[in-house]
Amino acid sequence: MSEPGLDAPERCVQCGGGGMTRLPMVLTDGTEVLFVSCHSCEQRQWLTEEEGGWTALPIESVLARTQKPTR
Repeated sequence: MSEPGLDAPERCVQCGGGGMTRLPMVLTDGTEVLFVSCHSCEQRQWLTEEEGGWTALPIESVLARTQKPTR
């Protein structure tokens, strides 16, 4: 991610569980995101770094950013 030192979330925002999968990804449009999935409640989020913190992207935004441009 763009700021080395910015820690990934340690706990689920929905249930507070600490067992989470964290996977850095780059979407088709070049957006760097961190996919997080909770092992307890299965909450899933795509996070992006903004202003020194993490912001969740709505799934509609993630899907739009992963589409290939039409030719």
